Amino acid sequence: MDKKILFIGDSWVENFIYSYGPDDLNLFNPTVGHFCNENGYSPFFLGAPSRDTQTILDTWIKYIPSLDSDDLLVIILPWFGRARLPNKEYKITYPNSIIPPFHEYFTGSRSYNKKNHFLEIWGNEYNYEYFWNKLEIQELINDSKASILNYSEIVDSLCKLTPCKKIVHCWDYKKFDSDNIIYREEMTELIGKWETSEEVYERTNGEEGRKGDGHWSDDMNIEFMNFLLKYFKND
Repeated sequence: MDKKILFIGDSWVENFIYSYGPDDLNLFNPTVGHFCNENGYSPFFLGAPSRDTQTILDTWIKYIPSLDSDDLLVIILPWFGRARLPNKEYKITYPNSIIPPFHEYFTGSRSYNKKNHFLEIWGNEYNYEYFWNKLEIQELINDSKASILNYSEIVDSLCKLTPCKKIVHCWDYKKFDSDNIIYREEMTELIGKWETSEEVYERTNGEEGRKGDGHWSDDMNIEFMNFLLKYFKND
């Protein structure tokens, strides 16, 4: 398969991979793997827990030269207020030879764990709560009207520069209109539902779903992929 579909975002991207387990990319699974195999796409997942908007946009920019006109791009944006911390020892992901390696230069501040991350400047001297308090002002700035409108204009420009079909979804609620960002309530209307794993857990008394997990449920992941198929065909 020469065509690519790139998923760039935060833990919502990882949720596409892990919600169905390691067999998710098989021909027989009716979600991401089925979508890719049936339509001839090689999938690439570039997501990380608590990743901030700036890092997602940076990643988008880096991979524009690797995209062709018949590829697909799915961008998942988070709450805009998120901040990031610089890694001194950073992970390098090698998706394969089709696209360049991805360097994990930053860690989302809300996923920082001193046992698993060694930061530039601070090393692993401080704990999660330290950065939570220190970055509170930065999060307010990132979630300000000026920042959100600026991000929105950057997304508009990147959409024009990207040579393939693309979709940009933000799982947070809309605060300001955007020409290219589909927010939570808009996606709910387009798909006809919005269901989280936590909602499934509560509805089934813990038999299904995951307690405290606000990511999409397995069924919602399938609905989203079905929506993508229609969306890209009509785009």
